[in-house]
Amino acid sequence: ERPDEITTEGGLQVSAQRDVLSKHVSVLRDAGILTSIFVDPDQEQVKACHRVNVDLIEINTARYTEARTPGGAEKELEKVILCAKAGVKLGMGIAAGHGLNYQNVRPVAVVSEIEEFNIGHAIIGRAVLVGIEKAVQEMRTLILTA
Repeated sequence: ERPDEITTEGGLQVSAQRDVLSKHVSVLRDAGILTSIFVDPDQEQVKACHRVNVDLIEINTARYTEARTPGGAEKELEKVILCAKAGVKLGMGIAAGHGLNYQNVRPVAVVSEIEEFNIGHAIIGRAVLVGIEKAVQEMRTLILTA
């Protein structure tokens, strides 16, 4: 991340920092701490995460959520799906997040390899109107019925 980023703008470039990350991941895993890395939906980054021995990857869904055409969204979703499948095949847990909301979560929620969704902004924004319990339940229903 750049020092001036307000929120994460993209996934970590694991392949470019493999040696440093391997050392840090090793220390955390040796202490019994589950390790996870946020990556763009790029198969090389998924493979690099496997090489540094993380337990879980979170696939960045920003490009999917920001796509301006249905075809563009489908293309970006396909990248997420391929990376989720590759991550599972390599033995890692899979999470997804960034820009997911009540209108765009369902196509991602049907990806069976994804076991966790990181959705904060949309839920908190909705909670202002309906309360946190209802906002969470609405999102949960969207995900579970996809």
